[in-house]
Amino acid sequence: MANTLIKAFIDKAKVRVVDEDMIRWDLPFWITALNDAINAVITIRPDAHAKTAEFSCVAGTIQTLDENFNILLDVIRNVKGKAVRGLDDMEMLNNYRPDWIESIDQKAADCYMQDESNPNTFYIYPGVSDKHKLLISVSMFPDPVTQNGYASNETISISPAYDNAIIEYMIYLAFIRDAEFASNASNAALAQQAFFSLLGVKSKADSQFYKSYQRNQQTPK
Repeated sequence: MANTLIKAFIDKAKVRVVDEDMIRWDLPFWITALNDAINAVITIRPDAHAKTAEFSCVAGTIQTLDENFNILLDVIRNVKGKAVRGLDDMEMLNNYRPDWIESIDQKAADCYMQDESNPNTFYIYPGVSDKHKLLISVSMFPDPVTQNGYASNETISISPAYDNAIIEYMIYLAFIRDAEFASNASNAALAQQAFFSLLGVKSKADSQFYKSYQRNQQTPK
């Protein structure tokens, strides 16, 4: 299924707020609202805009994502080498190999771990040499949509599965702008609730898949 036109989002949003001539909410507002909505979706659902990329390691076990990456989703394999096991238990490794974090200059990583409190950092074991290459899956924020993209019928870069959530967030941003009026505050709250509900429903639908996926990642490759 093709991704949705920028124009289609704005056309739907302006009908929803009963401002089809864009008198109260102009085109620059809607472009900004669409960008904010896309980023809000990706913040909650990092897999909504996932890319595969080569990652150049520093020497050792502690690795930090590049600034243009949002969140690490998976370490797939050593480039030109073996697959990497996913999400090993750091506590277990600390107990049985307390010096694991000091390992360095090995030819390939066997497994990786993440600390949820520091999502831009991940750990590999054993440690590798400087500039060792890994193939990783990461979440990235897309380039912002523009008024030129609106005029030239460009599409957004995330799946239509998230279209309804994006629309609801755009509506929320429109009504919250005039929240001093009771009806607008109520409409903003309803749109925000719908946004979270749509993403929550999708998360529940995906949960069984991700549980299975994580189990598969923890088995030897």
